[in-house]
Amino acid sequence: SILFAKNIPDCSDKNVLDIGSGSGVLAIIASLNNAKSVIAIDVSERAIEIGTFNAKLNDCKNIKFVKCGIHEFKSKNKFDYIVFDPPFVPIPSGTRYMLSGYGEQDGLELVHELFRKLPYLSKSDTAISIISMSPGDKNLSILERMFIDRYYGKNFIILSNDIFGSVAPIELAYRPFRKEKNFKQWKRGLKDNDY
Repeated sequence: SILFAKNIPDCSDKNVLDIGSGSGVLAIIASLNNAKSVIAIDVSERAIEIGTFNAKLNDCKNIKFVKCGIHEFKSKNKFDYIVFDPPFVPIPSGTRYMLSGYGEQDGLELVHELFRKLPYLSKSDTAISIISMSPGDKNLSILERMFIDRYYGKNFIILSNDIFGSVAPIELAYRPFRKEKNFKQWKRGLKDNDY
């Protein structure tokens, strides 16, 4: 989140949505960067409490913290800027794992859900910042490929900022789960989907 926070642009007069707000750092940076309003959502009650506390510490009065996930979130208004620091660890089905890293089977389940919800959350000029350790080849991450597949030929720009220094090979995600019951099926599914 700290690396991500350093890359939050000026948010003057923008309505901002922070998905998976955690401690609220991205919402706070958006607020301090002149956002008109910020809605910060998270599924964790503890995260909402900590985010609210941190916003008060930083005198950010324009942030509303809401306990819900992207699946349940509804808004009457669309947003100018969406920030998203999703859980991105690919996890074999049936595996218990910490909520903050649980990215489901492909590590990008909540990004898929964001794409499904974008028509309801975004305007034609909405900026979206997502941080991810998405696997891919040396030229293009799977996350970037998802944007291109969905928006090719439309008026959009991908600004990819590699803050980690390299694309994460999927083999790194396999290691902790070798002893899981569904490991071989899960690994084959990732490879079948070009991970």
